[in-house]
Amino acid sequence: MFKNAKSIILVTFLVLLVATPLISAEKPSKFAVSREMMIAGAEIKAGTYNVTYVTNSPEATVQFLKENGDVVLEVKGKVEEGDKPADHNALAIGKDASGKEAIKRMLFRDKTTTIVFE
Repeated sequence: MFKNAKSIILVTFLVLLVATPLISAEKPSKFAVSREMMIAGAEIKAGTYNVTYVTNSPEATVQFLKENGDVVLEVKGKVEEGDKPADHNALAIGKDASGKEAIKRMLFRDKTTTIVFE
């Protein structure tokens, strides 16, 4: 009987270990890019994208996806934590080193996480 209990605990632990990333996966955030611009050295076309990110502090990998889930672009950014959650999804636009319009920062609705791009 003791051997059975160990097996049940081990199986439960393995199931939780495998399921945790699936449970913690968040819904993508929707962002509209109004015109072609740069982000982290890559070009992104105008359009509406579902955006997901994975943090590995202090860095983040950000994916821009089409409605069908296809990845259009993947870039790296730096994670910053703010004091209060953003009221809505927002892009902060500036200029990159070459003077082109670029997404410099992404804010996510109801989150304190901001992702900053070089």
